[in-house]
Amino acid sequence: MDVIYTDKACPPKGHYHQAVRHNGILYLSGILGITPAGDPVSGGMAAEAKQIFENLNEILKAGSSGIDMLLRVTIYVHDMASWGEVNKMYAATLGEHKCARSIVPVNQLPFGLNMELEATAVCGAVERG
Repeated sequence: MDVIYTDKACPPKGHYHQAVRHNGILYLSGILGITPAGDPVSGGMAAEAKQIFENLNEILKAGSSGIDMLLRVTIYVHDMASWGEVNKMYAATLGEHKCARSIVPVNQLPFGLNMELEATAVCGAVERG
């Protein structure tokens, strides 16, 4: 198992890694709307989604993967009323790629945020230096 970390995405705020890679699969922990400096973004769910998708791209890249290699995404949302706007952003981020996806409404998320995304992706060969 390989630990994946990049300083270009939100840092872990607990006892976990941004992602782990095992047998060609990349398992990403929940990603929040938090900047690489560790600050939660303000501006509601759309602003959080923008940061989450940026973090997602960076973590995938660090794990030798990419958006087109996503297998499954689970998105936890606090306010389903904002989902339409976020879904458009999601579709724009993934482009033609469609993976398995679940949307789960929740009562509360860490740090009072509105959205969290976790994902699983295929990844390329491990590069050793």
